[in-house]
Amino acid sequence: MAYVNGVTTANVAEARQVIDVSKQIGEYVKEAAPFSVILQRAKKDPVTSWKYQWYDDEPIGMRTQVKVANNNVAGDDSLTIDVNDATIFNVADLVKVGRTGEVMRVTAITDADTIKVTRAFGTTAIAALQKDDWLYNLGGAFAEMTGAPDAIMDQPTMRENVTQITKTTIKGSGTLEAIRLQTAGNERNRQRRKKSLEHMLKIERALLYGEKNDGSTGGVRATGGALSFITTNVMDVNGILTEAGMNDFARLAWSSTASSPTKLLCFSPEVGAIINQFAANKIETATGDEAYGLRLKKYNTFFGTFLLAPTRVLELDYADMMLALDIENIFYRPLKGRDTQLRVDIHNPDLDGWMDEYLTEFGLQVEMEKTHAYAYGITG
Repeated sequence: MAYVNGVTTANVAEARQVIDVSKQIGEYVKEAAPFSVILQRAKKDPVTSWKYQWYDDEPIGMRTQVKVANNNVAGDDSLTIDVNDATIFNVADLVKVGRTGEVMRVTAITDADTIKVTRAFGTTAIAALQKDDWLYNLGGAFAEMTGAPDAIMDQPTMRENVTQITKTTIKGSGTLEAIRLQTAGNERNRQRRKKSLEHMLKIERALLYGEKNDGSTGGVRATGGALSFITTNVMDVNGILTEAGMNDFARLAWSSTASSPTKLLCFSPEVGAIINQFAANKIETATGDEAYGLRLKKYNTFFGTFLLAPTRVLELDYADMMLALDIENIFYRPLKGRDTQLRVDIHNPDLDGWMDEYLTEFGLQVEMEKTHAYAYGITG
């Protein structure tokens, strides 16, 4: 395909300049950019400033993992355990080791990732701890006539993003606008249709894997996409995705107690073909999908329901991944009065032709980061 700076009769094939022949040029359909379509139709919340902030109030966790293996099985009353997150515990909390069943009682919180415990507080015998063993908080156990434990309190986390200005220009000669073409009639209208979908695909890419730039160095801002916000629930498949692997990903995606029952699963056509191999008989048409203006299908798991949204912008370097996005905790944030618009006839008065422009100033808001997840390294 040849690209030119503006379209004239000189660079449009003469065979196309024929009247009354109705041939349509294949163009991208709206299903090519489902993430942006859904957000714009169902999760739009305009902002009044180019920089906007929000606060995440994540639930306090009730489980963590052993960071370093500990082979002490002698029954020492003051064993020290390195864990991923000690802030979820309080003195007197009971801790159960999921793999062995042993119950321990916390005697001290040394720092943010270290606790001291009394071993074998229940009937299960002491066993060596392994790295990544899950530890579950069973709550405190107190003697009669004891005082109140220390309060475990936290503050919401402030997050922010900025709006990005995206433009797509359409330009042509006055003569070209006046004549009819064999392939699509009026060339200006054809270019408008085609460029509007191109514009949507640019927005889809920015919303999925754009990176934030606040414009402090060059004055040009870029919004942070979904991938840039997800840091907790990340899974390296490192091979063929199986049904068991899909269940592992679902478990990860719904690991936060703040998760809603339904998540939007964005993936490449390549990953979609792999999912279809093991889940074809489990995929069904979602009810109420017309609210999003898309023909969505759903995949039910024991953890929750995925709404399937294959997107063409997850391609090449991004074709090996899928994103589970909690639809209740993600928002499209256009600047008020600057959502997608077609600016008509923005050319200089002396131009014998026309120039239009699609313009959108938009951003993304990803709340409750732990309710979202993504996986990469998928082969098949």
